[in-house]
Amino acid sequence: MTYCPECGSEIKGDFRFCNNCGSDLQALEKGKVPTLKPQMQYQEPHAPNLLVRRNFLIWWLLSYLASPIYMVYYYFNFEDLNKLVQARPNKEGPNLLTDKNNILIYIVLAVFIPFFIIVLRYWKYDKLHNYILYNEPKSKTIPDSGKKQIAISIMIFAFSLVGVAFFYLLNIPFIWGTSWMWGLFIGLGVAFVLVGVGFSFYFIYSEYIWQKAMNEQVLLINPYAEEKTLF
Repeated sequence: MTYCPECGSEIKGDFRFCNNCGSDLQALEKGKVPTLKPQMQYQEPHAPNLLVRRNFLIWWLLSYLASPIYMVYYYFNFEDLNKLVQARPNKEGPNLLTDKNNILIYIVLAVFIPFFIIVLRYWKYDKLHNYILYNEPKSKTIPDSGKKQIAISIMIFAFSLVGVAFFYLLNIPFIWGTSWMWGLFIGLGVAFVLVGVGFSFYFIYSEYIWQKAMNEQVLLINPYAEEKTLF
């Protein structure tokens, strides 16, 4: 049997990190592994066993049937971040923990005020982005930073607003009476709206990348983590 050199807990399965204390087993010296099983004592449920992978495609499709479902997905995203840091606690570096009450408050606000969705996205992306760069800098999948997500949000709003403005200006008499100006404003309006839609599709793609990166981090800790279809 193999035991963790740090806390002495028995290592079950092919894990890179200790189920109990989160120590990196690959970085520890084999000579420190105890040869006798430690005295039995009560322990909390192992955090790695709580980690799950999630299927983004299912959540994305369901969100089109009922948009509030996506807010539930956001809640699970922050819950998964909390469980990730519990499974591999950091003595230093970026902190993934987010208070559950704050998550619920901002999700409720986001349902009525779209601005708070941007705040949630910033937290969600910035936490995982910084965490991976600090702990797994050579990771295959790295999500966008929170700042990049805010920039994309501004671009979507700006291009869409300008595009709608061009359509609104068509009501001005001298533009309506001039065919070439009418065609110009129509073309510009369509172009700006399409660019805004393009950034919206990037939003969907970046959400997929975030979940893919999260799933990879889960598998690093628990290679046998199950994939949750929904709940």
